[in-house]
Amino acid sequence: MLKITTVNKPLAKIKTDFIAVYHLSEKNNLNSVQNSLDQQLLKLVKNKIKQTGYKGEKAGENLLVENCSSNQTKYIFIVSLGKEKDFNSHYLREAAGLTLQTAKKLHCQNLAVEAPSLDSLPPIQTIQALTEGLLLADYSFDKYKKNKSKSKLKEAVIATNKHSAQIVKTGIKLGKIYSQAQNTARNLVNEPPQFLYPKTLADIAKQISQKSSYISVKIFNRKQIEKMGMGAFLAVDQGSDKDPFFIHLTYTPPQPDKNKIVLIGKSITFDSGGLSLKPSDAMLNMKMDMAGGAAVLGVFSVLDKLKPKAEIHGLLPACENMPSGKAIKVGDVIRASDGTHIEIANTDAEGRLTLADALTYARKLKPDFIIDLATLTGAAIVALGDDIAALMSNDKTLEDRLKQASDLSGEKIWPLPLPTEYKSHITSKIADIKNVGKRGSAGTISAGLFLQHFVKNSNWAHLDIAGPAWIEQPEISYLPPGGSGFGVRLLLTLINS
Repeated sequence: MLKITTVNKPLAKIKTDFIAVYHLSEKNNLNSVQNSLDQQLLKLVKNKIKQTGYKGEKAGENLLVENCSSNQTKYIFIVSLGKEKDFNSHYLREAAGLTLQTAKKLHCQNLAVEAPSLDSLPPIQTIQALTEGLLLADYSFDKYKKNKSKSKLKEAVIATNKHSAQIVKTGIKLGKIYSQAQNTARNLVNEPPQFLYPKTLADIAKQISQKSSYISVKIFNRKQIEKMGMGAFLAVDQGSDKDPFFIHLTYTPPQPDKNKIVLIGKSITFDSGGLSLKPSDAMLNMKMDMAGGAAVLGVFSVLDKLKPKAEIHGLLPACENMPSGKAIKVGDVIRASDGTHIEIANTDAEGRLTLADALTYARKLKPDFIIDLATLTGAAIVALGDDIAALMSNDKTLEDRLKQASDLSGEKIWPLPLPTEYKSHITSKIADIKNVGKRGSAGTISAGLFLQHFVKNSNWAHLDIAGPAWIEQPEISYLPPGGSGFGVRLLLTLINS
């Protein structure tokens, strides 16, 4: 694991294999680096800029100076953070991720980077984002590889003589906590489905509770779920040989502030589509259909360290969606725990069924607000691509808070409406509601409206994370292929604000 430390002095006085300097595009590149390098290295940088025509106008644009004949370092890496007016903390994480990747490729044993001074980001959050970029980029899932990835890079030093030691230490500490939580979620999403199924999630929830002074857990088995009348959740599980579990984690703060939050994570540990069977290619990564639940567990895994003042509940309706002679069929009508009868128009629209009963359960806790995270619809990917989650909410204040948390965490969300007139999309001729809307029309919104039916008057937000929960082609330096752990830092930012 990469060790991150700090020294209260400029880069020019640090001896290391690899030096990284970040700059905003409005500022002269040489002015940005001249205080970080000795005169000999500065001359090399000037020559390299002249040779390459490096401008550094776009975020992520970078320049590598190799074979430095200096006692200070072997390599210099300069990365642009883009224009100050467009700056987002994501650009700093991206620069840190590029730094780590490049230093690894060059087989460096250590690196040093200077925390930039940014008008739009406070010092603690600057250092936190820098730490997160380094640690998240260092992640790999090679548990089942014979030849595991090995790196010579063991240490990263954050140089700063501009901020107090306490500010720097706090930023690094928060960066480590948030990264640990996200990497916990990544590990769960990346785990093969024969090893991670509903009982596995229940066992992990127990472990989190056992290690904590403030977290308790209730785990409901099939009979208990039946007694609670969760017919929608149990209908999804019908086709599987694995037992379902409804998991309820509770964090009780040492210094409560009377606020109560419920987080719900869709937890389908494998989604075949049921009898509405997915094509083989579409089924390939369906172990990630529990990414919402993984995010909730990632959050709970670090609450002891952050000690937020709100009471926080985490709900995971965990099951598989499998085809068999016992599976729900298209045309069936099932009864949710609030008494709603649901016509099944597609068994591959299963996540919303499990969430229906979870939302009903959540309402009874009388929280200030509910947030659910779910890899719910392919339509969200069509609308917003692979990097942006869809946000739907019945509460403008909660929506604004989530947007602010998104800006700080760098995890992108985009609001979609919940128009009343679209409720006709999920109107059933034989039941109270059906589980899918019009084919090829507003699929993400109709799913949100379906969930809203079970929310009633509770303050609620739904995050459809179908796109960003899984990285197929890596485009972000600190997010390698596989489970991304999307939403963990966003939720922690919200909770900790």
